Amino acid sequence: MALTDEEFGLLQTSIDAMLERLAQLNLSIVVERDFNDLVRFLRSKNAPLINPTYDPEFNDLSRNAFWMRVIDENGETVASHAQRMFETEDFCELVQSGRLWYDQGMTLGPGQEPIRITRPPELIRGIVAHAGALWVEPRRRKIGLSMYLPFLSRVLSLRNYNTDYYTCIVDNSMARSIVPTLGYGYPHMQRFFDGWTPPANRNLKDVHICWMSQAETIEQFRRLPKHPLFPLQLTPERIREAINA
Repeated sequence: MALTDEEFGLLQTSIDAMLERLAQLNLSIVVERDFNDLVRFLRSKNAPLINPTYDPEFNDLSRNAFWMRVIDENGETVASHAQRMFETEDFCELVQSGRLWYDQGMTLGPGQEPIRITRPPELIRGIVAHAGALWVEPRRRKIGLSMYLPFLSRVLSLRNYNTDYYTCIVDNSMARSIVPTLGYGYPHMQRFFDGWTPPANRNLKDVHICWMSQAETIEQFRRLPKHPLFPLQLTPERIREAINA
């Protein structure tokens, strides 16, 4: 769906406002395509597991994915976040087959329980963005990075891939927090599946899906000036300036 002038102005103004906020924190963002660098970065931070969705050992990530690197004033990487796009008639099938995590699908081994899905009330299909690999250095937490990075990555997904839906998967403990809805900005979240979960490398119960449509994504940007934790100034004047730039 082509963006209207107002929507384009809104999204561009939102990008500018978030980058300005990061600059005030002496931080900048680089969009990356080399996922070997992402894997190396996460391992350098002693990440216990690497989500195979974003690991080039298991997937071709040359055309349908990107990740964002946050850099401090010393040139050190202090945060990351990734998006990968899937073209599918049914996102649930990607999960059921394991192709969300592995290009060739997933074959269960001993002790690995089959995935049992509870379908969302709407069919998530089309070009679907799937977010993950969000890591923030401990001393940089609670300053908005876990909000800015998902929002910025959704803008890039929309502009570059014309995505129809945006998703992420969280475990039960995360689902009980305010992070997926208030932090990441997802208007929908529900229990999604039980079974073997490759990002956790174990069987899990009550894994949740978070999702939003393209229209809902744009609406979330309209609400940023009233965000209860990290509001941004998106005045009509700034939006008009972005349209006419």
